[in-house]
Amino acid sequence: MAFPSGDATFTYQITALDNSVKISANVVLKYPIVSPLIYPELKYFMELVTGKLKEPVILKQKSNP
Repeated sequence: MAFPSGDATFTYQITALDNSVKISANVVLKYPIVSPLIYPELKYFMELVTGKLKEPVILKQKSNP
């Protein structure tokens, strides 16, 4: 997911390992200071990020044949 102007990106990845799950999330802002003109867009972007992070992770047990 990326900010419309490309000034921010969000990556989210779930990796299943042997007996564990690795969840990686990363938000990168291109500039440390954000113009007040883009606050509404940044707020919406961060709401999307928050929504994704609040999603449950559903684990399914593998069936043994």
